[in-house]
Amino acid sequence: MHCIDVIEGEDFPLKGNEAERLREAVARLRVQLKPSFSLLSERPGTFRLTNVVGTVDLGAGLVLQVAPKVEGAADWVTAVVALLTGKEGIDVAGERRAGFSKSHNRLLDAIARTYLRRLERAFRQEGPIVLMERRSVELPGLSGRLDVTRWARTALWRPHVFPVVRTEFAQDNPFTRGLVHVADTLAHISTDQKTRSGLRALARDLSVGTPMNAPPPNGIGNRALPEQWSAYKPAWSLAMAVLRKTSLFGPTGGHAGVGLAIEAWPLLETLLERTLQAVQRVGNAKGRALSYRVQGDIPLLTPRGGLPQEPFSPKPDGRLYENGKLVATFEAKYSAYSGSIPQRGHIYQALTTAAACGATTAVLVYPETFDPQLWDVTGLSGQPMVLAAVGLGLYKWLPPNEADARAEMLLALVDRLNAPAFAPKLMAVA
Repeated sequence: MHCIDVIEGEDFPLKGNEAERLREAVARLRVQLKPSFSLLSERPGTFRLTNVVGTVDLGAGLVLQVAPKVEGAADWVTAVVALLTGKEGIDVAGERRAGFSKSHNRLLDAIARTYLRRLERAFRQEGPIVLMERRSVELPGLSGRLDVTRWARTALWRPHVFPVVRTEFAQDNPFTRGLVHVADTLAHISTDQKTRSGLRALARDLSVGTPMNAPPPNGIGNRALPEQWSAYKPAWSLAMAVLRKTSLFGPTGGHAGVGLAIEAWPLLETLLERTLQAVQRVGNAKGRALSYRVQGDIPLLTPRGGLPQEPFSPKPDGRLYENGKLVATFEAKYSAYSGSIPQRGHIYQALTTAAACGATTAVLVYPETFDPQLWDVTGLSGQPMVLAAVGLGLYKWLPPNEADARAEMLLALVDRLNAPAFAPKLMAVA
């Protein structure tokens, strides 16, 4: 097994037959991920992968390990796994030989370990998932609601047989099948013996009453877990991300490992949403009436004529409110920040969206980690008045005791911009 380490957005060389296998692999990625942007570009002798991170299997014992383009992303695997919601595009690649090294299987190992922790916690708290189902059965005694019509048809020659409808515990259910299938699959590809053993033990305990090796039903990866089993939601969220590509796993016993690649830019939007959630939570704990929204159309252009003219409505990636008043709009940009000024297109998008919303502050969010940078905005009558560039550290995992650090940073920025003395100080610096 040969692994080539590459960096997202940087050129790397491949030989002729390897290049063709890369093109085929990217074609598969396009089908699985349905990306919004191009994944592969090439020049004579060199190739470049963009907007995708993880492991891309080229077949014939060759894999590409694609690391993020963001500098200082040493713990990017942990950060990515923590952001998975089950909605992201994920590609599960082909077969692997046994002995696939742990250093090249990092994302898969991290997912397996995380899934084990989530599933273990839910199983200890709730035990196996048990659902109720209504069944029509024939019994020698009356136990359940009698189907009088059916009974009357045969009562003359077998009055002792009662067709009834009753509610019973379902020994087998699609959610258990899905959880067990993912546990078995991840156990098979994990390089850590403790993780493999833990997942197999949980799969055994969960699958009591379930037919052996029963595959999950089609479409189960798109179904929401019943509310009464909310303890399993963290594990189910991760299971959905895997189940949506179940067809590429094949029989569990036939694989020694799988590759996995993820479209990168939605992760930044997920991080922004979770940060705004934390801002609301932290602010509310301090007695402040903070709230947020993500997406949603904001009318900007209304056609004066009929077709073919069309309206245009930007969709801000995030909005922050205090006491019902819009404080700032946010645009997530998965691209490298120059460190001095945002790209022209980013500036125009952020300012026009903020103007359409009537916000006084427009914020551009980038995946790197850097202190907020601010600019005065002129010519837009104070809507917006300030443009800010903020680095959220997409690929930097924060331990639980630092989980609200990003929220505290954004809240401090909002307070700074709303301080009465802010405008004079900013103008003095300019």
